[in-house]
Amino acid sequence: MIFGLETLGEILSVSFLLYKEVKMIGDKKEVFFDQYCSKCEYKNRPETANPCWDCLDSPSNVDSHRPVYFKEASENEKQNNGKDVR
Repeated sequence: MIFGLETLGEILSVSFLLYKEVKMIGDKKEVFFDQYCSKCEYKNRPETANPCWDCLDSPSNVDSHRPVYFKEASENEKQNNGKDVR
């Protein structure tokens, strides 16, 4: 008898429920770079430059498919097709 549970089935049921509860608190998800990089403020920078390198170095994110350092391009950058006008 473990913690008042008598059968192996009861123990496994409680173990599964505890696992499920812990998993839901901070579920890591794969980052979808193909959906976000094209909309990013930094899309024309080389992959080896910051912040792109930092994003690519983090292939998963907690509770989100969004890259860690993603910043959506402003309307001005979208009109310039992301060209760096500096």
